[in-house]
Amino acid sequence: ETTWSPQPPLMTLFKLSCSPECSTSQEAREKLWELHFVEYGRGVTMYRTTEVARLVLQGVPDRLRREVWPAFSAGAVNEMAANPGLYRALVDQALGKACTANDEIERDLHRSLPEHPAFQCDIGISALRRVLSAYAYRNPQIGYCQAMNIVASVLLIYSSEEEAFWQLATLCESLLPDYYNTRVVGALVDQGVLDDLTSEHLPHLHARLDELGMIRMISLSWFLTIFLSVIPYESAVNIIDCFFYDGARVIFQVALTVLESNQEKLLACREEGEGMQLLSDYLEGVYNEENPHNSRRKDGEQLNKSISVQKLLYEAYSKYGMLSAGAIERLRLKYRLRVVQQLEDGVGRNVVRSIVGDGYFSIEQLQDLLVLVREELLSQRRVNSERYDPTQPPYEAYKVDYELFQLLFVGLSPWGKGTQAENLSARLFRLMDRNCDGLLNFRELAAALGMTCTADMTQRLKLLYTLHLPPLLSSAEIESPTRSENGTEVATDAADFFNSMEQSVSSLESVAPPVEENCLMRDPDERLYAYSREQSWEVRSMGSLRSMVESRDSRLDLKSVPKMDQPHFIMLWKTIYDLFQAQPEDQETFHAIATIGTLLLQLGDVGKRFYLEREESADSLLAAAADHSAGLRPDTPSSTDQQSPDRNGNPGVGLDPHWSITVEQFLATVLTGQPIAEFFSHTTSLSEGIARLRGRRFNRLNSLSDTAFTKMGNSNKGT
Repeated sequence: ETTWSPQPPLMTLFKLSCSPECSTSQEAREKLWELHFVEYGRGVTMYRTTEVARLVLQGVPDRLRREVWPAFSAGAVNEMAANPGLYRALVDQALGKACTANDEIERDLHRSLPEHPAFQCDIGISALRRVLSAYAYRNPQIGYCQAMNIVASVLLIYSSEEEAFWQLATLCESLLPDYYNTRVVGALVDQGVLDDLTSEHLPHLHARLDELGMIRMISLSWFLTIFLSVIPYESAVNIIDCFFYDGARVIFQVALTVLESNQEKLLACREEGEGMQLLSDYLEGVYNEENPHNSRRKDGEQLNKSISVQKLLYEAYSKYGMLSAGAIERLRLKYRLRVVQQLEDGVGRNVVRSIVGDGYFSIEQLQDLLVLVREELLSQRRVNSERYDPTQPPYEAYKVDYELFQLLFVGLSPWGKGTQAENLSARLFRLMDRNCDGLLNFRELAAALGMTCTADMTQRLKLLYTLHLPPLLSSAEIESPTRSENGTEVATDAADFFNSMEQSVSSLESVAPPVEENCLMRDPDERLYAYSREQSWEVRSMGSLRSMVESRDSRLDLKSVPKMDQPHFIMLWKTIYDLFQAQPEDQETFHAIATIGTLLLQLGDVGKRFYLEREESADSLLAAAADHSAGLRPDTPSSTDQQSPDRNGNPGVGLDPHWSITVEQFLATVLTGQPIAEFFSHTTSLSEGIARLRGRRFNRLNSLSDTAFTKMGNSNKGT
């Protein structure tokens, strides 16, 4: 809607036929209300007397509902006065916005009070769309919930469009809190309250309803729509009058009265469907004494009258008027924890069921991990208020940030015990964060831990290899490696090995011709071009690396995996040595690490010599092609200024034929070392690690983040 105007109360635009008796009754009650206003004030300053309670019970006149409803729910009046113009701004921002809430609203618009002429044309439908869309935009934590459309429709009949919006906001956020969130927690809690009240006041009926399985099925729509969806709205608005005046206790009073009125028939029911139909027919037959001939079904057929709404409310207050708001709140507290726990358990089962097929952990282990994550999110108040999004996969319900992932990695993974644990966790987090939002969903978390704890040996080694490739391991990290704070001691033969490895690097680099650095490019446009090229390469590379490490197919073509140059290989081998630092010292193990590392270094040196002559020829062709392209496009950097990717796919490396090893060489060579093969094939028990973390947390402080295991180093040995 490009231009729109807020509508007045729809009852002023669509006037329904009213009998002379009805008009006379309305006028008489209006005079009584006016007399009361004169004596006791009007609006939010009006005194609540026994007389006004009697007037409400008789039904608020149609013309006065616009004034009386907001007066009883003062929040709507205050919010509207405090936010002039906000409704129009919200509508302008919300209309036409592509979102799930607006899609759901569109589906329900024509099912909202279709028996009223206002919602049989565009005037009422458009007003309802604006109110619901604006509220969903204002409060995305609630958004839109089915049943809100029916309540908003009735509000629009008796109130202006903006007044209906603020009354809906007050109803959803104050009068019926948590009713209209994704999981309708408040309504489920009140179902438990009604169950308790039925057991107390109607014990025989409660037992029968329990046998039929009806006790939790009959009342959800009653609560969510305040009976508007089950009782003709001309009658149900009298219940709304009492609801705005007395609060939610009216819903319980009416519900108990309905059950008691049908007790004998319900006790005689033989099956659930029979009982549901009985209650449905009874509620559809509730009529308004002011206009008893105007009660029709939604399809226009005449209803079989059961009881007048005035008598129903009178009996509700007479028999169950002792129910107080305080008593209901105490019962709500009793059932809230139970309902929330049941919902959490249901979500947890769906999450586990959705990822157990990945094969890293058993159902029991995933349940233990989920409970730990849930406890930690609650203790650190990191709960995602929008996690119950039915449009998302179940595992999106729980997400961890890097801080929590690091704690879990250090505490549960065998790779989290050395001085490089922080670097490894950071790279692994970045690799698994598919949408780059700084969070891992539960599936990504389980996969990250599973690939280091329970995956087969080949997959773990592929992962370790990948974590030391660019862009995960940057040149800056190689130039400024993170050093241990506590100065970890190094075995003699291992230290000699790394010293010789560094010397070998220097000797090999002296053979290669000098290469100009990208940072020496003086043209700003050229620097921007190189940066954007690296960025796009990084995105593509991360996706390819992630697919490679997650694949368990032994027939995977590993030749597509990037090769590793010597600086990255040295960092990889230092990490392998560091992983064994946390194990009991074994000179045979360190000797195997040094021997295999030396062998891999020699393999890379042989590969460099083999490719040297072939790459010289290939690079000359590449340079000629680049010069020819530059001649065609003057704005394109020439081969003398632009550095091409190396054969590994790394950008900006230049024409120097680097030392390199392949992932096949790495896997084949590492697996010849028995101690290394045993370490990477050992299955780590997730449940045992979780039990240790719980012991640390409850024996020391309140949260995992408060425990000492966050320190990387010798304090983690033997964990």
